Amino acid sequence: MCYHTEHKATAKELKKQYKATFPEEDKFTTKEFVNGFEHPLCPIITRQNPAEIQLYNWGLLPNWSKDLKIQNNTLNAKIETIHEKPSFKNYFEQRCIIPVTGLYEWEHKGKIREKNLIKVENKPIFSLAGLWNICPNPLTGLPMNTFTAVTSDGFVAILENEEAWLNEGKLLINTKTIWTSLVAPQLGLF
Repeated sequence: MCYHTEHKATAKELKKQYKATFPEEDKFTTKEFVNGFEHPLCPIITRQNPAEIQLYNWGLLPNWSKDLKIQNNTLNAKIETIHEKPSFKNYFEQRCIIPVTGLYEWEHKGKIREKNLIKVENKPIFSLAGLWNICPNPLTGLPMNTFTAVTSDGFVAILENEEAWLNEGKLLINTKTIWTSLVAPQLGLF
């Protein structure tokens, strides 16, 4: 699961990496530790508008939601159940990529929790798979842009091929990063 990321790339670096404009770049700030439970504005690139980086709140808000509380439960969408869950099943065509410079996973050592920063080798900026939605904020009625990060088998989907995800919904995951950063240490291999 993915609830915390790192966004250290500048707007200029994001625009160069994704060959995209960033109309709201003045609202974007780099952060070493982004907490999804705070529902921050994060950069995403949608399938419908791949030439533009946009800022969306983390935690997908379904159209039927009556309040914002559901966002704590929609930070991640499991690819295995995405077509079944009411919160996500209508949004599969609204795919996006989420540019990050790192993500955090927690390691439990008895009663102690340690955060581990995961990066992708030779890729200072990499993409996570996501879904997005725009719907009225139940409190204000104003349009609210939201997204969720897609996970697979309990791991965040670090994309190997952004275009395959955006255009075809194919989740090609960078398994080397997942293996060396997450699985191998848990098995005591590194």
